[in-house]
Amino acid sequence: SALPSASPAATAAAASADKWDEAGFTDALNGCIGWGGDAGSSLKSVIAACGLLDWGEDNTASDIGADALGQSAKTWLEGLSADDRAAFGDNWTGISTNAQNMLIDPDGMSGLLSDAGNPNKHSRYTSGNWSVIQTAIDNAMAG
Repeated sequence: SALPSASPAATAAAASADKWDEAGFTDALNGCIGWGGDAGSSLKSVIAACGLLDWGEDNTASDIGADALGQSAKTWLEGLSADDRAAFGDNWTGISTNAQNMLIDPDGMSGLLSDAGNPNKHSRYTSGNWSVIQTAIDNAMAG
C-alpha cells in the first residue's frame, strides 16, 4: 500500500520555513550597529528594537525557530569587524530591554516611540516571536 503523504498545507509550511526572509533579518540586525554611546543612542536603540520586532511579527519568527535564526545571526556576527561586533554587544542590552518593554507596556513606550519617529509598524507584538529572536541572538553571541 502507498505511504500516506503530507498534507498540501504541511508541505507548503515546510517549504516556506526553508525560504524565510533572511535578508530582512540581516537588515534588522544591521540596524543594531553603527551607533552607540552618543546622545541619540536611546532613540536608536528603540528604532533597532522595532526593526527586529517588526521583522519577527511580519515573518512569524516563532515558526522559523531559534536554530535557523541563530545560525543566521552567527553568520552575520562573524562577518562584522571587531569594532562592530563590540558595538553590537554594547547595544544589545538596550535593544532587548526596549523590545521587552514594548511587549510588556506598549503604552508606556509611546513617548519614547514618538521621540524616535514612531518606528514601530505594529501597535502590539507577539511575545513568542520576540522570544525566538532574542534566544537566537543570545545563542549566536554566546558562541
